[in-house]
Amino acid sequence: MIAQELLDPLSIIAEFSIGLAGFAGIVAALSHFKEEMRELVEFRFANLLITAFAPGFFALMTISLSIIGVDALLNLQISKGLLLLYLLSWMGWAAIKTPPGVHPLFRLLMWSIGLLNICLLTYSLMNNADNSLGYYMAGLSLILLNGAIVFTGLALLTLKHR
Repeated sequence: MIAQELLDPLSIIAEFSIGLAGFAGIVAALSHFKEEMRELVEFRFANLLITAFAPGFFALMTISLSIIGVDALLNLQISKGLLLLYLLSWMGWAAIKTPPGVHPLFRLLMWSIGLLNICLLTYSLMNNADNSLGYYMAGLSLILLNGAIVFTGLALLTLKHR
């Protein structure tokens, strides 16, 4: 049986994630940038798609594990562990791919949110925290926050260069 306390909040995360990714497509369709901005814009779009889709995929994975009968606490431990691996991979990718033109405030926000998320998930996994769903939801929400910040920067950049 599906644990309803997992299904409802994770469904909301999946819907928000898909909506954010859809808006990324709209911004992409409306965007026209000069060649010298190509590297920055490509990084922002890639980062936006990664941070928009990831929470939705993780939410659906967790829902799927629940549907196949994995115990709710084990499900959340597995999901938090995989989310932590994703975050570490994403930060490695971002460290390599972030072009020099990225505004320092954006860099600070991106790294701060990512590191906070890693700390919260690590704490929750190491201490078998009582509110596993809360920590997991916070982790997914922080990724969506990162995506929203990237989306805002990209949308403003699009308006600026029209």
